[in-house]
Amino acid sequence: MLRYEALWLLEVVVAAHPPCDGWIPLFLLPDDDPRGTGTSATFFSNHAFLNFHPHRMPLELLVAELSELFANGDIIAADLRLAGSEPEPEHLFVPSPATIRAVVTDGARNRWLCYTLTAQGFDRWEAYAKPHWECFRAQSGVHIDKHWRAMCAATADVAVRSINRSSEQPLDWSCATFSGIRPWRVFPFKALERGVCVVVRQMPKRFDDVIDSFPPDAERENRLERIPPWYEHGVKTWTVDPVVD
Repeated sequence: MLRYEALWLLEVVVAAHPPCDGWIPLFLLPDDDPRGTGTSATFFSNHAFLNFHPHRMPLELLVAELSELFANGDIIAADLRLAGSEPEPEHLFVPSPATIRAVVTDGARNRWLCYTLTAQGFDRWEAYAKPHWECFRAQSGVHIDKHWRAMCAATADVAVRSINRSSEQPLDWSCATFSGIRPWRVFPFKALERGVCVVVRQMPKRFDDVIDSFPPDAERENRLERIPPWYEHGVKTWTVDPVVD
C-alpha cells in the first residue's frame, strides 16, 4: 500500500523546485518548519528550498521511509559532486540507513547526496497521481537576465499563462520567441514527445507601478494556484484510504 509518507517522498521529486532538476538533496528533507511559516529563523528550511508541503515526519520515520523506498527499488541515489547533474548508471547506488541518517541529521556536511525516482518509482507515482502531461510546465520560470524571462512547458499556451500569472514585471509579448523541444526530458525517467520554451522580454517598471507590481505573498500564491494542476492526486488531496499496491 502507498502511505502518505511514501507518497510525499515520491511526489517531491516531480513537484518541488529543487536545485538540481529531478534530484532531491537528502539534507533538505528534515521537516524543520512543519507549519511552513517561513519565519526568518527557518527561511532556509526545506520548504524555502523545495517549495513543497511539510511532511511532519519525525527523523527516524523519515529515515525508515527512505530506506524502504530505496530497498524496494522505487528511488535511487547519487553523489552529484562526483557524478554530475546527470549521473550514469554506474554512479547510482542504494545508501545504507546509517548513511541516510547521517546526512539528514547533519546534512550540512554532505549537500551532494541526492535521490531521484527509478522507472518503477515513477510508474508508482503516476498510477496514483493521474498526471495530465499536456498541462505540465517547468516548476519555475527562468530569469535569463533582468530583461528576459523564459518558461518551458508542454504547450505554448501553458507556458504563456504561467509566465503571465507569475511575473512581477510588465511583459512585451511582441518580441517573444517560441522554440520547440523534441523530445523533452522532464525528469531522469520521463520524456515527453515534445515541449516548447517561451522567452519574453520583461519591461522596466515605472516608478508609480512599483508598489502595485509586488502583490502580497498570499495574493501571488492565489494567482499561481489558479493555474490548473497537471496531476489529479497528490499530498494536497490525500485521503486516509490506501490507493496503490
